[in-house]
Amino acid sequence: MNLSLFSPQIVLGIGGTLLFLFEAFASERGRSFLPTLTLLILALSGVLMWKSYGEIGVLFSGMVVYDRFFVFFGTLVLLGSFLAVSFSRPSLQQQDAFRGEYYALVLFSVLGMTLLISAANMIIVFLGMEIMSLPLYIMAAMRRGSERSVEAGAKYFLMGAFASGFLLYGIALVYGATGTLSIEEIARVWPRGAGFSSLGVAGMLLIVIGLAFKIAAVPFHMWEPDAYEGAPTAVTAFFAAGPKIAGFAILLRLVSWAFSFSDPVILRIVWMLAALSMTVGNFLALTQSSVKRMLAYSGIAHAGYALVGLVVGGTVAIGLVGYYLLGYLLASVGAFAVIATLEKSQERSLSFADCAGKGKTNPGLTLVLTLFLISLAGIPPVAGFVAKFYIFEQALQHGFVWLVIIAAVNSIVSVYYYLRTPVYAFMKTGEETNPDIRISAGLVFTLVVAALGTIIVGISPEYFIKLASSSVMWFF
Repeated sequence: MNLSLFSPQIVLGIGGTLLFLFEAFASERGRSFLPTLTLLILALSGVLMWKSYGEIGVLFSGMVVYDRFFVFFGTLVLLGSFLAVSFSRPSLQQQDAFRGEYYALVLFSVLGMTLLISAANMIIVFLGMEIMSLPLYIMAAMRRGSERSVEAGAKYFLMGAFASGFLLYGIALVYGATGTLSIEEIARVWPRGAGFSSLGVAGMLLIVIGLAFKIAAVPFHMWEPDAYEGAPTAVTAFFAAGPKIAGFAILLRLVSWAFSFSDPVILRIVWMLAALSMTVGNFLALTQSSVKRMLAYSGIAHAGYALVGLVVGGTVAIGLVGYYLLGYLLASVGAFAVIATLEKSQERSLSFADCAGKGKTNPGLTLVLTLFLISLAGIPPVAGFVAKFYIFEQALQHGFVWLVIIAAVNSIVSVYYYLRTPVYAFMKTGEETNPDIRISAGLVFTLVVAALGTIIVGISPEYFIKLASSSVMWFF
């Protein structure tokens, strides 16, 4: 057993433990180094992850697998977490939410995400999900004196507990139908009859429901708007960056590999999840007055767009889902970074009216935010448009015409609410000055990486699509 393949998770686990100890004994000045230490640990984990790229290894008696799929989606999680942590300190301080334990919780949550992505056994799926989720519930309630933040944490915890219950019960039923918890063994016995038994189908549906909670697909989306709005904005950026991608990764691995022969059932379920998520997410986003809450509902819609690729299936389409998630990650984290900088109040999210005049007083931030919103809306030539175009093209080629029509109509609808912010910023008058704006080096880094990434991934998609597609070839 080559334990070096597991070194990214080992670094994250040891790093999180050491940060907890450091925070407990360090002085106030010493705690100021916690973000930097967290970034170093995330970077080291990423380096170790890519060091063995191209290898395939099964560890701990078939419980964990190291493959290109793990490297690609693990890199997305680490990249999003790195960008979210980079600008976090000034934002958390402004919202009275700077706590040393936050950074240790980030590392433990990322550890859970990487375990989830590398899971080769249903036990690791459940353990990874819980290790990822428990720190998230605490982070959502990081502002202890805020009723909204505490409410966000409570709602996130309650809905997460339901999701865990569905997932665990589904795993138990699948075990009863197949006699194994190994994902590879499930993929072997599923087409021989287990996938068509009532026990197996019920277990599969419960697992999909549990994972649909984690990616906030309709009708299992209820927690996301309140959790996103109530949590400190830097924490919200982390929510958008990591957990959704990890949830999608394990959903892709299970549905496309282990349960691939139950197409008549799984196809209808995922088709409905995609159509409902796109439609409900976009039309509820239209009614929002808070930019942050609007992005939360749009995140639900983007889960629907990504699910279109899962409906199509196959190496190319599943690879395009990975490419789509890369574009979404860059744009969403960048957008939340700008919102965190422009927010004035701890207890009130940035509204569209608050953006009035920002194009004059803060032109740089507003232009970068506009770029991210254009990408999320799917306007060419940036990453969001290219990703949608390729996924919709694959869906048309495989005969999913009505699903593409629903997706296209929803994309047109989304342009209205995404462009509301630039319209307010550049075409309406507001305050002439905003002296509270703090531009930190970490914020500049996050915005530069996210903006350049959004442009480069859009105008040169071939390399990234090839990388994403090669990551899923091995289980087809």
